[in-house]
This record gives sequence, C-alpha cells and structure tokens, in this order.
Amino acid sequence: QLTDCPAAYLRAPPVDPAVRAAARNAVLDAIPSRVEFAGVTPCYIPALDLIRMPTPERFRTVEDFLATKAHEQLHWSGAAHRLDRTFGKRFGDEAYAFEELVAEIGAAALGLRIGLAPQLLDSHAAYLGHWAKILRHRPSALLEASGHAQRAVDYLLAFSAQAAVADLAA
Repeated sequence: QLTDCPAAYLRAPPVDPAVRAAARNAVLDAIPSRVEFAGVTPCYIPALDLIRMPTPERFRTVEDFLATKAHEQLHWSGAAHRLDRTFGKRFGDEAYAFEELVAEIGAAALGLRIGLAPQLLDSHAAYLGHWAKILRHRPSALLEASGHAQRAVDYLLAFSAQAAVADLAA
C-alpha cells in the first residue's frame, strides 16, 4: 500500500530510547494497581486486589518484566469494581484460559501503544491447548476476547491521560 508513496511520508524521526522508556514507564506507573514485589511467579490476587511480581532482576529483560506487569495489570482491570470481567476462577479451566487470552491480547495491544514489542513468554505455551479448544468450540471467542481486551486497554490508558491533564493543570 506504500507503492509510489512520497519519501517524505516514509521517513520517521529518530526515537530517543530513553524518552520512549520514560514514556512507557509513565503509562504503566500511572495505573493505580497495588504491586508487591515478592516470590517467583507473577499473578493477580483478586481477594487482595494485589499484583504480585518477582523483582525486575528475576526477568531475562526489562521488556519481559514490563510485558508481564502489563499482563497482570490487564487482569487487575477485570475486578468486579472495575470492568467486572469474571469468566473463571479455577486455574486451568476454560473460563480461566479465556481470561488469560483477554489479558494476553490486551497486554500485546497496550505494549504496542506504548512502544513495547510483544514478548513471547514461557507462560504462553501452557495456555495454547486451552485457547485452541475454546476457539474450536466458539469461533467468535477471539473477537469477544479482543473486545474485552480493548475495553481494558482503554481503561488502563485513561489513568495516564488523567495524570497528563493533572500535570498540565499544575
């Protein structure tokens, strides 16, 4: 679709990695989720309304840490007093796997919005069979999950927009 497009439109200004990282972190840090750094397994604990994350040093890269944090923040957005997204509570059931699909699509979409490339994490492989089963039984599930993910991304991005408005007013 870019055949014969004038070169002036194809040139992008250089991106300062430090500026991109600061902006990316500002968006994720504006989300008012409660995060505790402990343990080795990242998770959102609904009963405590808490995200538990290993320390950043336990991840292979900063990007893996941030992608995981975004994924858990997507789960956080589904709490009953936020977006009320309850599909399943038991680890390993189909409804739980559907919530994982929503969180993963949302984390990828959020990451792309803030300059964080999608990460292929080891945890994804555990859900592939469940996702395939869901899609086999309900072909529309991918669109449904994408809709929930988009609502969650919009919800999470609104926090950084509010922070930006507050900064301008100050």
